[in-house]
Amino acid sequence: MKTAVPKNAQTCSKNNYAGTDELWAGEKYLINYNQDLISKLTKNQHKSNDVLEFGAGIGTLANLWLRETGIKPECL
Repeated sequence: MKTAVPKNAQTCSKNNYAGTDELWAGEKYLINYNQDLISKLTKNQHKSNDVLEFGAGIGTLANLWLRETGIKPECL
């Protein structure tokens, strides 16, 4: 029995992430949270220009990190 694939599902031929619109829509409610998180992380940052963000999503935290520190994280 073949399972139906939802119309917004990712496939090999349709590889754009289907949830981007939802992620962008939610960002307006997370402005203070994201900024607080970055402030706490940069306060405890060690002397290094090597930053890896795992699960970077749409890059919100990576962009805030860059703005706060001048260091562009590698995103995975």
